[in-house]
Amino acid sequence: RFWRMRRLRKGHPDLVLSSRLGDMRGRAPLTTMLSLAFTPHDALCGAEDGSIFVFSHDGLLRRCLRAHTGPVMSICAYTEGPSSVVVTADSKGYLKIWDQGMEKVQAPPEGIH
Repeated sequence: RFWRMRRLRKGHPDLVLSSRLGDMRGRAPLTTMLSLAFTPHDALCGAEDGSIFVFSHDGLLRRCLRAHTGPVMSICAYTEGPSSVVVTADSKGYLKIWDQGMEKVQAPPEGIH
């Protein structure tokens, strides 16, 4: 399990990160998660601070990357066929299309502006 519920304000439970970072010592900071998507190998969590956390299905935090300047409100993973991508969106409406490994941002498909 890579998350837990924690009440930050009275009456408002928030989803916060509570997991050990893969090869790093100590604990990852507690972070409010706003979005979640699954791939065949990973769970992707979009955070309030613009970060994306990539977890293995056994709960190990593989990496954390700074994806947006604002909160990551949505993540969608398309993992079928040769064109596997992950799409993320922030609170300002900016979209990014990533390769499935979350290594680099791709150009939008032809015909999408």
